[in-house]
Amino acid sequence: MSDVTQYSELNPRETAKHVVATLKRLRPQLGLSRFSQMTVLARKMTDVVKWVRYRKVANAGVLGEGIAPNGKKLQSDTVSAKVEQIGDAIYFTDVALDLHPDDLITEARDVVDEQILDTMEAIYYDVIRGGTLKAFAAGAANRAATTGVVTGADLRKALLTLKKSDAMPITSILDGGIGFNTTPVEACFVGYTNPSLEPVLRDIVGFETCDKYSKQTTLFPGEFGKFENCRLLTSTIANPNDSLLGAGGIVGDSIAHTVVGGDKKADIHQIIFFGKGAYGGIPFGGPNSLKMYVRTPSSTVGDPVAQQAYVAWKARFNAALLQQKALNRLETAIPA
Repeated sequence: MSDVTQYSELNPRETAKHVVATLKRLRPQLGLSRFSQMTVLARKMTDVVKWVRYRKVANAGVLGEGIAPNGKKLQSDTVSAKVEQIGDAIYFTDVALDLHPDDLITEARDVVDEQILDTMEAIYYDVIRGGTLKAFAAGAANRAATTGVVTGADLRKALLTLKKSDAMPITSILDGGIGFNTTPVEACFVGYTNPSLEPVLRDIVGFETCDKYSKQTTLFPGEFGKFENCRLLTSTIANPNDSLLGAGGIVGDSIAHTVVGGDKKADIHQIIFFGKGAYGGIPFGGPNSLKMYVRTPSSTVGDPVAQQAYVAWKARFNAALLQQKALNRLETAIPA
């Protein structure tokens, strides 16, 4: 069987009086789902969603008297994504449930609730960091040559790339409820990165802290400030993967580095800038869109003397990159 939580592993407190309160779990900031273009997949249809985007046509010209226009051909692009089933479980023995002072089933349900949201946020992040538009700090030609730390000029250039691509600023976000209702916000782009870059971004000339915003401004999850018309968010979901550690050029001791083949190489972090409709989420709309299963010890086939319990869940979900030109990834070395 998979990992099973046994009583001996739980380290119950040996005190005369046990206070039933567990430490609050530390969690990443969750924000990407709020900017997603949601498309609910209906039940009994398919596991593939297709988005169709019709291309712009050239501007109209002057018409000659009595002469009909040549006209334009309507063309479209299609983006598709397959909804995948995801899920997990936490197993217990009957001994753990009988002897441990905490209500382990209730605690496991809370842990699973958080795991569901964290998993979906990570799926969004894996999608948006795969965009084709990319830039490198200090004008480096590629990731391997990147040794510079991001500056205001780098931020401005990355955002200008979005504007030149006709990317639209975000003007509304999902309100976080189950009905996918939206809340209007002041037009902006969003920059999403790891907390390790927050000190660097705060030191850039032109950075504005949240306390300087107007009182009517709705803060995004994980927001710590803005640069011009770009709101900046951090989350540990945006941790660099192994391919970014020691991926930059050879640097001095001022840059955190990983030793690769005896050379000091810069660790690379990413800031992902995006505008309206850059990516979408695909929740399943049927009765099995998200299911949680709780089993207390009971005699069943495979468990005849009721020794096993679990809290488990499954869902159907995926995300897709919808507008390559509405998303730009800036890669930078990270200071020590």
